[in-house]
Parts: sequence; structure tokens; C-alpha cells
Amino acid sequence: MAQLLTTGELARKFDVSRSRVDYALAKSRIQERGRAGIMRLFSVDQLAAIEAAINSVQCRSGNPSGRNSEPPDTNNPC
Repeated sequence: MAQLLTTGELARKFDVSRSRVDYALAKSRIQERGRAGIMRLFSVDQLAAIEAAINSVQCRSGNPSGRNSEPPDTNNPC
């Protein structure tokens, strides 16, 4: 069975806020592979698509790093 990750685990993996992950998943219409109670679970097979969705959302926002504590990176290629 493939490893499953929650949105919190995805946020830590990609070093962004959980709300950024939630927004990227919703905008990209990426569906969870399963649920554990109220937690949505995503497969490691989906990581590339999830990372692309997060990067896409970051490029459109005013804060490309996705972190609240840093100013935007002016050298960001987005």
C-alpha cells in the first residue's frame, strides 16, 4: 500500500502553510486518495502534481515563498 500524507504533512514537506496547500488542491481540483475521519489523505504518487499546483498558486500570489514571515523574493522566476 502506498504511503498517504495529510495536508499538514504536505505543508511541512513543501515548506508552505497548510492553507496554501488547501488552496492549491482546491484550485487544481486534486482529489484525495482516501480519508481518515475528517483528514484528507494524498498518495506519494500525487506529489509531483501537488508540488506543481503549489508552485502555480505561489507564482500568482504576492508572496511567492508561501511563508508569512518573509518578504517576497524579488529574484523569483515567477
